[in-house]
Amino acid sequence: MKEINETLLNKLYVFYDEALKSIKMKLKENASEFEIAYHYTNSEGLKGIIESKKMWATNCFFLNDPREFFYGWRFVGDVLARISTKVQKSKRYKKIIDEYIQKAETALVNHGGIPLDLYIISFSEECDSLSQWRAYTKNEKGYVIGINPHDIPHATFDFDFYMSQEFPVLNFIKVIYDLDTQISLIIETFDNLVNGIISCLKENKITYRQGEHEIIWIMFFLHIFFCALLKDPHFKDEREIRILLFCPKSGNILKKDNDINTKALFRIANEIITPYIEVDFSSKINDNIMPIKEIITGPNHDIKSLMGLDIFLKQKGYNNKNMPDLSLSNILLK
Repeated sequence: MKEINETLLNKLYVFYDEALKSIKMKLKENASEFEIAYHYTNSEGLKGIIESKKMWATNCFFLNDPREFFYGWRFVGDVLARISTKVQKSKRYKKIIDEYIQKAETALVNHGGIPLDLYIISFSEECDSLSQWRAYTKNEKGYVIGINPHDIPHATFDFDFYMSQEFPVLNFIKVIYDLDTQISLIIETFDNLVNGIISCLKENKITYRQGEHEIIWIMFFLHIFFCALLKDPHFKDEREIRILLFCPKSGNILKKDNDINTKALFRIANEIITPYIEVDFSSKINDNIMPIKEIITGPNHDIKSLMGLDIFLKQKGYNNKNMPDLSLSNILLK
């Protein structure tokens, strides 16, 4: 495995960040539209979250539905292929795109020295959705936790991340379902990045072959990001919000003043060893509790679920000042 040329990579970062400007603007606009993010879980999940004040961010390659990731993977590849064949660009430009398309699949399967350290926690704007009760809970008897993302330490809505950053942050994003928006963002972002790569090669008087590994590395990372940002338009009713946690030094424990331990843990899910990271959701105001605004019980729960939840939360430090609103689902099942 070829070692990364950190000097060249840091120079490419500048163009990488510049290429992300349009996406950042779009994500900031979207983030202003929600105040509470809702997380669906079962009874054991709720109990564990409240007791530990932590949630699990799962590696992007191990989401419950693998199609979630591969939709973005194939879609970005198709758009890049269209750019290469139908858009009038220089030979160098097309060479970079074509070489990336050819090598990306191998890099994905074999890791190829590429960092696969993107972790995701899923939320929704929908607080009482029957399809999500059925997807994430057993017999519609789960819970949905409404969290104020603005009160979570290390959370940002500015999409403030760099692959070389010392401390990871929690990037709240709204998933993009609109097909035209997806296409325009992919074209604009990759176009800016490839033009930046060409400028970087010229400025540093190096050939594509000399910087090939770093170029593939940085394009792959952008590709992975789009896989987390985009979803099939057929699922638009989910109105998903995601936390993206980039861990460029995954496997290491970063400095303690970050409070995010980026050393991956492992659980068994569907007979697969699945990497995840525990993320502390203690409130900025009171680190003994989480910034929970409301909890809704599933459609098949009755009043006893609220009574038990009320007693449980009071024992865990929630009181009249910070007790979440507790309510039953408004969905009536036949």
